[in-house]
Amino acid sequence: MPTALINGAEIYYEILGYRGPWVTTILGGRRPSTEAKTLARAIASRGYRVINHDRRNCGRSSLDFDTRKSEEDLWASDLRALLDELNVA
Repeated sequence: MPTALINGAEIYYEILGYRGPWVTTILGGRRPSTEAKTLARAIASRGYRVINHDRRNCGRSSLDFDTRKSEEDLWASDLRALLDELNVA
């Protein structure tokens, strides 16, 4: 179970697929990435590399409520930093 320390939060992620363009799954609310796994596998089977991740405060990622920004802003910032960490252009 890979994790990355992103903006002070431990973010769980997995990569499905071994070739092709990068795609990421994002669910609404605080739902865990396990709910997108079937979709992520289907996308990967069509020639994509899929990053399926739990956003902070969701699923297996750490709880880290930062009141200086909205949660949606934090999630967007975390995803950008995760893409940088994984060298996804």
